[in-house]
Amino acid sequence: MQQHTRQELQRAEQVGNLLMPDAIASMKLVMGLGSILLGWLSVSLEVFVRHEFGERYLSWLRLYFAWIMVASVGVFLPSIFGAPNPLSFYIGYGIYIAFILLALWHRLTIRRRRKRQEKPNPPEPLHSMCSGYSHLSWIPVKEWTLYLWVEPLFFIIISLLLWRFFGGLAGAWLLLSSVGMLIKNQMEYYNNRGQLLDMIDAQIEAKYFSAALANRGENKRETGGFVVADVYTGNLFDEEEPDISATVDATMQNNEPQQPTDE
Repeated sequence: MQQHTRQELQRAEQVGNLLMPDAIASMKLVMGLGSILLGWLSVSLEVFVRHEFGERYLSWLRLYFAWIMVASVGVFLPSIFGAPNPLSFYIGYGIYIAFILLALWHRLTIRRRRKRQEKPNPPEPLHSMCSGYSHLSWIPVKEWTLYLWVEPLFFIIISLLLWRFFGGLAGAWLLLSSVGMLIKNQMEYYNNRGQLLDMIDAQIEAKYFSAALANRGENKRETGGFVVADVYTGNLFDEEEPDISATVDATMQNNEPQQPTDE
């Protein structure tokens, strides 16, 4: 999460703790739990539409929790929508089995890639948190557009078709997971963007620090929008030309061999 967003949330939390401390604590718990559950739901669909996952992204533990989510949804949805018709049940069961098989296949692929890296002429290493390459990458859109919108909408359309023609169980599970994927990908994108903006801001501050000190906010168009407070700094930040010759002489003197002395 970017620094600015984190600061705003901390301020909101401080205000909330003063006004309604119990509600804020409950909200934080629900948001944290929701983020985790959305990630597990998203994984249950990502194994169908992506390949070449990073080792830590598609870990055994994450797949285990995603499997629990899929099994739990299959247990609790009938209590909401009633007993599914046989065809909807078989479709849902088929998706469940396909998820398990694909999860095992992806883990086998990760293991094979790790073994190839131990041999001569290994392939380029893959980021361990890589979320995979989409099978829908043939669609002419930007990479982030593909993950943010195309993949979730693809599954949402399939879920609505299943719901319309085969009943609620399979369609409801797929729709729930699709919405989870949509929200999770949005959160991942803005978190990634925030981290990059933090790095860009740091570069701007480093580049224009001296100029910002010089004009004290009088013309921040010349410093990329970066300003500093009007604080007396004396000559702390005055740039001095380094005396290269003196540095070389001192280094040579330190490297001269010591002459033995007679006692």
